Amino acid sequence: MTVMGTVIFLASEVMFFATLLGSYYTLRAVNADSWPPEGIEPEWPLPLLMTATLLVSSVSIHGAVWAVRRDNRTVLTSALAITVLLGVMFMVGEIFEFSIAEFDFEGWKDGPPKGVAEGIVPGAYGSMFWTILAFHGLHVSGGIILNSYILFSALNGRFSSKNYQVLESASYYWHFVDVVWLIVFVTLYVVK
Repeated sequence: MTVMGTVIFLASEVMFFATLLGSYYTLRAVNADSWPPEGIEPEWPLPLLMTATLLVSSVSIHGAVWAVRRDNRTVLTSALAITVLLGVMFMVGEIFEFSIAEFDFEGWKDGPPKGVAEGIVPGAYGSMFWTILAFHGLHVSGGIILNSYILFSALNGRFSSKNYQVLESASYYWHFVDVVWLIVFVTLYVVK
C-alpha cells in the first residue's frame, strides 16, 4: 500500500513540474527573440557537477534497496548515509548557484552587465529560472529529510528483507527528484 500511495503522489508531482516546465517553454516561445535576455548565459560547470552528484546518489539509494533485500545492514546504512551526504552536497551547490547569480526574479542585482543595453530586464526569464530551481531544491530538501529519517530507522534495525516498503517508496521519490533534475538541467542550462 505504501508503494502505491507513493506512485500516486509522484503522479501529482509529475503534473506540478510539467506545469512549471510548460510555462517556461511557453514563455520561451512567446519571447523567442530575447530568451534568455541579452547578457544572461547560465554557466553550467557547477550544475553539471550537481547533476553527477544526484546521479551517484540515485545509485547509492538503489544500493540501499538492494542491501535491505539481502538483509545486509552494513551496506544499507552506508548507502543511505552516502545518499544523504550527496543530497546535502547538491543543495550546497544550489545555494551557491543562487548566491553568485547576476540576476534574480526582478532584474539585474547590480545593474546590467557591461555591454548589455539599458532596459534589458530578465524579468520573466529570471522568474521562471529561479522558480523552477527553488521548487526542485525544496523537493531535494524534502528527500534529504526523508532519507535521513530512513537512515535513522535503518540504524535502529527497522528494516529487513521482509519489511522495506518505506525504504522502497523513499527510493522512488529520490529517483523522481533525480529525473526531474535531469530535465531541469537540460531545460535551463543546455537548451538555448
